[in-house]
Amino acid sequence: MEKIHILTDSSSDIPHDLVEAHGIEIVPIMLTHEGRSFREYYDITSEDYCRLLETSSEIPGTAMTTPTVFLESYNRAFERGCTHLLAVLINGGGSGTYQAACLAKSMFEEEQGEGKMTIEVIDSKTYSLGYGFPVTEAARMAQNGVGYAAVRDYLLDWVDTAEVYFS
Repeated sequence: MEKIHILTDSSSDIPHDLVEAHGIEIVPIMLTHEGRSFREYYDITSEDYCRLLETSSEIPGTAMTTPTVFLESYNRAFERGCTHLLAVLINGGGSGTYQAACLAKSMFEEEQGEGKMTIEVIDSKTYSLGYGFPVTEAARMAQNGVGYAAVRDYLLDWVDTAEVYFS
């Protein structure tokens, strides 16, 4: 039987209640501001971040998630008996997070052996809820017993055909 683990990064902006309801893992993007570091989603909320932007003369910086953080996530999923893992991440053209997840996949396969758990790392090609929405839908599908191939195909179709407009 397939056991699918779905993860994304904190830039997907999925509300906490949906993350909890659908068992989505959020890997944090690191924020730095005035010498302090925060894990986006866990240490600072979107509202806190907006207040920070409004009240500070310094714009917070970001740092991509490291391969080690992804590798730890993959290993946790594997230890829980997951057979498949889908990682949908922030636009690879604007962040190194996607590449870090790909590197972690190679590291996982070296450590555990190739084929021990299927890992698909997907470049969302977009930002924010532009990929947060399909991640939530994919998690719902997996919870309802939809198989890995169908969930993966849904995500791949979404990132290849969706258009997101910001205003």
